[in-house]
Amino acid sequence: MKKLTFLLVFISIFGYAQTPITDANIQTAVDLFFQTPLQHTLSMVIFLIGM
Repeated sequence: MKKLTFLLVFISIFGYAQTPITDANIQTAVDLFFQTPLQHTLSMVIFLIGM
Protein backbone atom coordinates (compact mmCIF):
# COMPACT_ATOMS: atom_id res chain seq x y z
CA MET A 1 0.00 0.00 0.00
CA LYS A 2 2.88 2.37 0.78
CA LYS A 3 4.38 1.75 -2.66
CA LEU A 4 1.08 2.60 -4.33
CA THR A 5 0.77 5.81 -2.34
CA PHE A 6 4.35 6.77 -3.19
CA LEU A 7 3.73 6.05 -6.87
CA LEU A 8 0.60 8.20 -6.95
CA VAL A 9 2.36 11.09 -5.23
CA PHE A 10 5.38 10.76 -7.51
CA ILE A 11 3.22 10.79 -10.65
CA SER A 12 1.17 13.76 -9.46
CA ILE A 13 4.28 15.83 -8.68
CA PHE A 14 6.13 15.16 -11.92
CA GLY A 15 3.12 14.67 -14.17
CA TYR A 16 2.06 18.30 -13.83
CA ALA A 17 5.59 19.72 -14.06
CA GLN A 18 5.64 19.61 -17.86
CA THR A 19 5.80 22.70 -20.04
CA PRO A 20 2.39 23.36 -21.56
CA ILE A 21 2.15 23.24 -25.35
CA THR A 22 1.51 26.70 -26.75
CA ASP A 23 1.69 28.36 -30.15
CA ALA A 24 5.02 29.90 -29.14
CA ASN A 25 6.46 26.48 -28.25
CA ILE A 26 5.35 25.03 -31.56
CA GLN A 27 6.80 27.96 -33.46
CA THR A 28 10.11 27.57 -31.63
CA ALA A 29 10.21 23.88 -32.56
CA VAL A 30 9.47 24.67 -36.21
CA ASP A 31 12.16 27.35 -36.27
CA LEU A 32 14.73 24.98 -34.76
CA PHE A 33 13.79 22.29 -37.25
CA PHE A 34 14.32 24.55 -40.24
CA GLN A 35 17.68 25.76 -38.92
CA THR A 36 19.10 22.22 -39.14
CA PRO A 37 16.51 20.05 -40.92
CA LEU A 38 18.81 17.13 -41.80
CA GLN A 39 20.00 16.70 -38.23
CA HIS A 40 16.44 16.77 -36.86
CA THR A 41 15.11 14.47 -39.56
CA LEU A 42 17.81 11.90 -38.80
CA SER A 43 17.09 12.22 -35.08
CA MET A 44 13.40 11.55 -35.72
CA VAL A 45 14.17 8.52 -37.90
CA ILE A 46 16.48 7.09 -35.23
CA PHE A 47 13.81 7.76 -32.59
CA LEU A 48 11.11 6.00 -34.62
CA ILE A 49 13.32 3.01 -35.41
CA GLY A 50 14.16 2.67 -31.73
CA MET A 51 10.50 2.44 -30.79
